[in-house]
Amino acid sequence: MKLLELTSDVVFKSFMISDKTKEYKARLIHLITGIPESELMSATYQSIELPVKHKKDKVFKTDIIVNVEKSIISLEMNKEYYDGLFVKNGTYLNHIESSQFEKGEAYLDYKAIIQINFDNFQKYKKNKLIYEFMMREKETNEIETDLMKSYHINLSYLKNRCYNECSEIEKTCILFLEDLEKYKSDIKEDEIMEKAYETLEEISRDEKIIGLYDAEKVEQKVINTKIEGARREAIQQRKVEIAKNLLEQNVDISIIMSATGLTINEIEKLKN
Repeated sequence: MKLLELTSDVVFKSFMISDKTKEYKARLIHLITGIPESELMSATYQSIELPVKHKKDKVFKTDIIVNVEKSIISLEMNKEYYDGLFVKNGTYLNHIESSQFEKGEAYLDYKAIIQINFDNFQKYKKNKLIYEFMMREKETNEIETDLMKSYHINLSYLKNRCYNECSEIEKTCILFLEDLEKYKSDIKEDEIMEKAYETLEEISRDEKIIGLYDAEKVEQKVINTKIEGARREAIQQRKVEIAKNLLEQNVDISIIMSATGLTINEIEKLKN
């Protein structure tokens, strides 16, 4: 059986919504945020669309929303980095925040808004697992409010880590690694981790999940192909522009070929 990656959106949502991973999720979120596990054990987990004010407004789909007594937590799986990713996630966070007041809740009843991003890439400086972001004053470093913050979990930090030397939070996040099978014997020494691992195995055997997982893979390949095609087209266009400029300056064709990588036939066509 192929164990499906927890970094897949489909697998991530199925895993996080499952009642069988309640203890694991309580431990994971507690170790990241400090929220007591007892509160997290009674939390609700949903995959939802955020409310919109007008019919023409864009519908925002979050990965997982966790409702705790004093907090609303957004869990986001970021499998790959692209320009605008964190702007999009920040927009989700702001929508969750503003939706509280639209429901008429008093300011004193305001819940903390927390976003936990699981990043399958290295983005920020220093090689560490957890990055915590809050609004602070530039010079005094004073926190404006602790009711809105975001965490970024750098999953790439865990690669090639020795399980026996990992901290508790590092061991808990091991489930997100693509080569998870090699940690199986270590994971089974922890009852909560073992139950979470077995849930991931069950998800990996679900034919419906497998179908959605395969479709997700195909969609990502199509997107990557389009991005790469656009990149190559832009490079080719730039070469053509350089070649045209050099031709106007009567530069020798051999030099243009060397400078641009274009063939002699491609350059000759630009003369017309």
